[in-house]
Amino acid sequence: MPQRGNILFLILLAVVLFAALSYAVTSSTRGGGNDVSDEKAKTEAAQIMQFGTLMENTVMRLLTSGNCSDSQITFSNTVYKTYAGAALDTSNPNSPPDKHCQVFDQAGGGVSAQVMPANTLTSPSGGLPTAGHVQFLSIKWEGVGTSAPDLVMRVPFLNAKTCQQIDQAIYGSNAILQDGIGGWAYYNGGYSGTGVIGDEEPMANSRRSGCFQWPGGGLGANDIHYYHVLIAR
Repeated sequence: MPQRGNILFLILLAVVLFAALSYAVTSSTRGGGNDVSDEKAKTEAAQIMQFGTLMENTVMRLLTSGNCSDSQITFSNTVYKTYAGAALDTSNPNSPPDKHCQVFDQAGGGVSAQVMPANTLTSPSGGLPTAGHVQFLSIKWEGVGTSAPDLVMRVPFLNAKTCQQIDQAIYGSNAILQDGIGGWAYYNGGYSGTGVIGDEEPMANSRRSGCFQWPGGGLGANDIHYYHVLIAR
């Protein structure tokens, strides 16, 4: 009987340990929330910033050697969507039909539309972009180029730790930049946005990228986004 009891105890112990291990593995691979580890946040931050650099370099190549004007660049794709499942507005009626000015086409930039690691909102509006689904906006970055609106990439709804790692890499401080950014418009070959980035944060003035939180936004701690200038005008 004692031997049987010992065997049952060992089996029960093995089951408990296996369950604990499974939970640990699941927790470590779960994406996107504010509870991500520092190392995971650094990896996500690097991925987002590298994609921003890739997009800027691709757009510059299309402008300088691709026979495209800034009003002809287009980001048409079938990847980036709203929470309701509709395609984000990436059309451009000025773009040539042969697609040589399309960033996400082999005839043009040849870049793959990538979804970036980001937070998950619990009760998002259906019209908002899905977290990590990239937007391309017309908005002015303070101190960059002229007073005209710029073409800016935005990665929406990042978790706080990833945003802190981005701002640490760019600005040398992990304090998330605060800016009530509004008045932007989707870039569709024209520049109709009236908003400004960086006018409330002297540190961001004349820079071309960074992570910002809109402190007065209705989404609170979820209102955190990465911005990167693709064309300064």
